[in-house]
Order: sequence, then structure tokens, then C-alpha cells
Amino acid sequence: MLTATITPANATNKGVTWSSNNGNATLSSTTSLTPTVTGVTQGVTTFTVTTTDQSRTATCTVTVSNDVPNDPVIYVAGAFNGTANYAFYGRSLETGANSYWLDSAIYDYGEAYAIHVTDAGAMYIAGWNDYESYPYYGDPQPVLWMGVDNFITLEQPFGLEDGMGYAHGVAIDAQGDVLVAGEYEFYDGDNQTPCIWRNAIRSDLPCDTGGGTALSIAAQGSDYFAAGEDFADDEYGYYMAAVWKNGVKTRLHPAGANNVASRARSVAVSGNNVYVAGWVFVTEGGSNLGKPYLWTSTNGGASYSAVALPISGGGNRAYPYAVSVNGSTVALAGYEINADGNIACAVVWVNSVAKYPEGPLSSHSEDQVSQAFGVSVFSNNKAYACGYDRDRKMVVWEVGDEIGATKIIPVPPGAPETGCWLNAIATASQ
Repeated sequence: MLTATITPANATNKGVTWSSNNGNATLSSTTSLTPTVTGVTQGVTTFTVTTTDQSRTATCTVTVSNDVPNDPVIYVAGAFNGTANYAFYGRSLETGANSYWLDSAIYDYGEAYAIHVTDAGAMYIAGWNDYESYPYYGDPQPVLWMGVDNFITLEQPFGLEDGMGYAHGVAIDAQGDVLVAGEYEFYDGDNQTPCIWRNAIRSDLPCDTGGGTALSIAAQGSDYFAAGEDFADDEYGYYMAAVWKNGVKTRLHPAGANNVASRARSVAVSGNNVYVAGWVFVTEGGSNLGKPYLWTSTNGGASYSAVALPISGGGNRAYPYAVSVNGSTVALAGYEINADGNIACAVVWVNSVAKYPEGPLSSHSEDQVSQAFGVSVFSNNKAYACGYDRDRKMVVWEVGDEIGATKIIPVPPGAPETGCWLNAIATASQ
């Protein structure tokens, strides 16, 4: 991404126009202050930005090369289930691997839901840990881990003993602000409130009925996009997919008498393109079946189009949990379920083509199921997905022209070999 800075900061006219000397690289916008660069062919391109006011100019050169790393550094976050969930983070290099428990505020119970790694290598993880103030129930609290040992419990208005909440997603905007998406509620209440925390300061997200969840967040420049759901204001109160851009909600739920509910589970942004993954419950044969959807905006979130993704592994429903984009590659990860609802298989959609890293449903059974929960597209145009395999072992799959399951993330010290899963994955250059 290129950034044009206009001084003074309070200038009334901050209009700019970008131009280039060739087509080796292109920009997502010729008038944005922060356009995204896309390489087209190898070579060097000089971009020139000209201010609308007084025609001041500045230049920047961009080199497009095929010399990209073959293998990324892979970061993952997840949990294992014994008497409770335990949050951990793992990191893998070509030369070795390691994993760490994440410190918790009061008890060790918790789960890591999302991970974000900056270009400088700073790591942020969103999830929850448990505050047990009474012997018969726990109160999960939203947590942001910054690295392995540093964490903060994010504020919710009911306090540690009377309130609960979860942090589901984390992103960093162009100003370096840490954005976390989640929700909170009174411990015995039935109405969750979606919110974001910007640098640990909470802002509630608007809902039609006051209830909902924010399950993912992405940032582009100074804008953020939070994906989730709010509850409908009709007599049934079903939840419906929504995305909030800078706190302003857009309802994504598609029209149709058979579309009874929907959920936006994940969001990714590239330039003016916004991608939201989720599902729509559609009434078929007397049952409400989840159908996988990808909502896309090409105008910065002003409007969205919805496309149903293929279910081709032998099932009749599927649930995408994550979406990632890099260049022209858009990947989603989730799982597909059979008609009886008792067998699941991991599925990764790459540019709307369904791929099955553990094989289709016919290669699974009630005792051997697999699910994918996270995905990240690296600069080599390969998608890396994570979850657990048919043996209930945590796994990272490399999804390209050839699909393979590469178990390169070890379980944390003291954890069982099975019963572990990965919720999120991030990739970075070595």
C-alpha cells in the first residue's frame, strides 16, 4: 500500500491523483490517499502523486519480482479440550517449530480465536479466558494477547462477576490502532451486544433489536469492517448477517421466503474489495440447512453482491468460518456436513472451487470427522488452512493445485495429542 500524506493535517483540500510510467504495477484507486499496489509483470514502476491544490508532486518506485518466499512463516492459534479449553499459540519455520501456552488473567481456561501478525512481526491474539467468581459456573472474559506473555482483559460494562464476553477478531489499522471485535452480555441474560475495542476502549455496534455478535474484523487504511450478525426485528427474531463499516451497519441477509437466518462469520479487505464469508439457513424439505455464501463489495462496502458457494463433497450443508485474500486469490475455509448431520469434512474454497484436504464425506465416518476453521493466502498464491484432521489432531493444510495435509504445528507441552484444534492462521515472510 502507498500512502500520500497531506500537510498541514487540517488542510481543507486533500485531493490527489496518482499516475505511473508503465503498467508493471497498478493501483486500486488513482484518487485514494492509501491505494493498494498490485504487481502485473516483473519490472520497476514509478508512481507519481499530484495534489489537487497547488499541483505538488511526490514519487515512489515499486519493484515487481517473482522472487517470493516458497514457504511462509505460519502462525496459528487454538485450544485443546480436556476439562476445559486451554489457549495457545504456535509458530512454525522451515527449520523447526515451537508452541506456547498463552497466559491467562485468573484461570488457565480459555480459547484463542483469531491471530494477526504485522509486517514487523508483532503478534496479536483475540479470545477469552475464564474468571470464576462462583463455584458452579464461569464467566468468560474477552482477552487480547500481545505476544505470548502480555495480555489485557477487555472491558465490558457489567464487570467481571456479573458480565461475560468474547473477543473474536483482531486487526491493525493504518494508524497502528489495535481493533478487536466481539460481544458482551449480562451473565444470565439473553441479549448479546456486539462491539469493537479500539486500543482497549469499547464502542458498541448498532443493532435493530440491541442484540448480536461481531465475529471478525479487518482494516483498510483508517476504515474497519466488522462482520457478524444482529437479531431480526420480526416476530421470530432470527439472526441475520451484517457487516459494520466504521460502526455503520449493512444487512447482508438475502431476500427470499426460504432464507430464514444468516451469519457473517469472517471478513477480509483488499483495496476497495471487501469479502465476507458466512452462511444462510435455507428451508429445504422441512429443514433449515446452512448454505455457504460469499458476499463481495467492489466499492469499499457501499454495496454487496451475494454468491452461494458449491457443496460438492457429498453433503447438503456447509459452513465457511474464515476468508482470506491476497492478490487475485480468495480462499474460504469451513466444513461440509452430510444429510444425517453426523459426519463432517473440512472444505477449502479457492476462488469458489471447493477442495477437500481430508477427502470428501465418503472418506469420513462418525468416528473420523474433520473441520477447517482458519485460512490465510500467502504471496505465493497458496492457501494455508487450519483445523483438525480425521484423527482429531490439529493440522495445517497447504491448498494449491495439489492438496496435502502437512502437520507442521506441534501440540503445546503437556497437551494431549488428540482433542486439539486450530481456530486461526496467519502467514508472514521469513
